[in-house]
Amino acid sequence: IAVTDGISKVFVASATEQAFIDAGAARTTVAGVTYYIASRQVSVNLQTFVVAGYNSAGTQVAILGNRTANVLSGGAVVADTKGVGIISSPEGRLYGVFELVASGTDSIAYELAQQTPSPTPGWQARLINGSTATISAVLELQPGTLKILGLSYFQARLSSNQQVNTVRAQGIDIVSKDVLFSGLSSFAPLDENLQNFDSELLAGIPNGSHFGYRVRLLPDLSDVVSVEVLDRELLNAPPVDLNRTSTTQKIIRALGEQAP
Repeated sequence: IAVTDGISKVFVASATEQAFIDAGAARTTVAGVTYYIASRQVSVNLQTFVVAGYNSAGTQVAILGNRTANVLSGGAVVADTKGVGIISSPEGRLYGVFELVASGTDSIAYELAQQTPSPTPGWQARLINGSTATISAVLELQPGTLKILGLSYFQARLSSNQQVNTVRAQGIDIVSKDVLFSGLSSFAPLDENLQNFDSELLAGIPNGSHFGYRVRLLPDLSDVVSVEVLDRELLNAPPVDLNRTSTTQKIIRALGEQAP
């Protein structure tokens, strides 16, 4: 599984199909419509994601994001968001992966709530409070309309003060209908029970190191199948109990194992 599948962290000058093509934006096609994802630098203080779909005639059929102000009509201030990857499953399901600045307010949730009354609650459905950090999110999008069907965040939580910490998106893949998110995490990523990974698993990693973090989710993003920490620095860590499972048999894999 290539960790960079579906990822293209680029900026576009406008939300036109040619602008996406010229920038080399990530794309995928579902039912004859090609969907692109990228980011726009709207102003010095504002970056926004943009997802758009175009039919074979080059006509735009749907668009999501592409906001022009960082204050919504209700007065909520929305932080920067970036569109970084998009992928579709053989069954025609569509997913986008995003990065956003999390600062204790539901930045991307504020924006998406304007367009989505009740998406499926995701595995990580809420932001962790605390200091500013860049985290990731995966959305399931409705082909044809780009309505948000589901949302899950990917974030870390500092053991010392329980504040949010960084998870950057590196890839998105489909594995046997499940969604596989690949990222780079700072201390300390969350396990399948939304708790910090056991300290012995992370022992020996220098402070400030970023390491691989891979999460496999059900197709509707509502729950997790497995969570992995992946980094060669973990070779020096104490042994890990590979048999650790929850009551639903969600397995935490250690370094080097491949997702089935």
